[in-house]
Amino acid sequence: MQAKRRLHEAKWNQLTDNQQSTLPDRMTYATLLRYEFHDAGNTLLAPFFWNNFAGHRIADVVKWLQTGAFPPACDTQALIEALSTGLIGTDDEKIIELVICPGDAKFVVVEIDWHDDTDPSAAIRALNRDLAMDRSLQAARSRSLKTRQE
Repeated sequence: MQAKRRLHEAKWNQLTDNQQSTLPDRMTYATLLRYEFHDAGNTLLAPFFWNNFAGHRIADVVKWLQTGAFPPACDTQALIEALSTGLIGTDDEKIIELVICPGDAKFVVVEIDWHDDTDPSAAIRALNRDLAMDRSLQAARSRSLKTRQE
């Protein structure tokens, strides 16, 4: 999987030299994850789109990212269904062990949960760490003032 981001009203991030040299051997099982933002503050994340690399060349991917004209993509649910049924990806255990899930790989797991199982909306806001800390401090101060006033 190769992820590329597009900030609001900006161009897509391009492939690095390293990506352009390593991806050709992985095109039969790799995908492009495209993620972008809906707002100028780059906090409203749009739904993810996935483009399968199978049948394409690196030159195609470079052109997609430069022009923003991508072939038909699938959403995350369709991607997971295709992976789980073997329609895309690889079953080559050596590739899985050495390339996809190497023992020394670093992973980030993001779990999203809502208080009392209530879902605030379909949008997830990405907050800058400093902004989140500021909001947290403001909320704490507000609670402290309320307590003093009572």
